[in-house]
Amino acid sequence: TRPGPDWHTIALDWMKSTHVPAYYVVVRLWRSVAGDDPLIVRLPSVFAFTLFAWGAAQFRTLLPRAQFRLFFPLLLLSPGAIYFAIEARDYMFLMAFAVWLSAKVLAYLDRDASDVPAALSVVFWAMLMSAFDYFGLIYACVVLVYLIAKTARKNRGLTFLFAGVLILQFAIPLAWTLYA
Repeated sequence: TRPGPDWHTIALDWMKSTHVPAYYVVVRLWRSVAGDDPLIVRLPSVFAFTLFAWGAAQFRTLLPRAQFRLFFPLLLLSPGAIYFAIEARDYMFLMAFAVWLSAKVLAYLDRDASDVPAALSVVFWAMLMSAFDYFGLIYACVVLVYLIAKTARKNRGLTFLFAGVLILQFAIPLAWTLYA
C-alpha cells in the first residue's frame, strides 16, 4: 500500500478544502511512518487525547481544589472528547490545544503582565491551535484580542507581540488563499 498522498496532493486538496493544512501534514507524516491501516491512522487522535488530558491536568494549580475535582473528570469523560479521540479527524487536536491555550492564558493572567515566557507560551499555543482548525484560529484571535486589551496599559511590548501574532494569524490564511 502507498504511505498516503504526496505533498502536492495535500496542497491541492487543501486549496479546495475548508480546513487548515497542519493536520493533513501530521497525518501524511504519520502514514509514511506507520502505514495506512485504519486503526493506525487514528492513533494521532489518541495521542491528542493524551495531550488533552495533560492540558486539563494543568488546571490543578489554576482552580480551587473542589472545582478541579469536578472539572477534570467531567472534561475527560465528556462524550465529545471520547468520540473525537477515536476519529481520524483534527477535532481532538483542536480540543487539546484549546485546553492548553486556556490553561496558559489563566496562568499568564495570574502572573505579572510583564512575564515574557508566559506570554510566549500563550502565543505558541495560539499559533499551534490556529494551524489545525479555523475554529481554533477564531478562538485564538479572541484570546489575543482579550490579552491586547488586558496588557495595553501595563506592558506595551507584550501588547505589540499579541497584536503582531493576531495580524499574522489573519495574514497567513489570507496569503495562502490569494496564492491558491
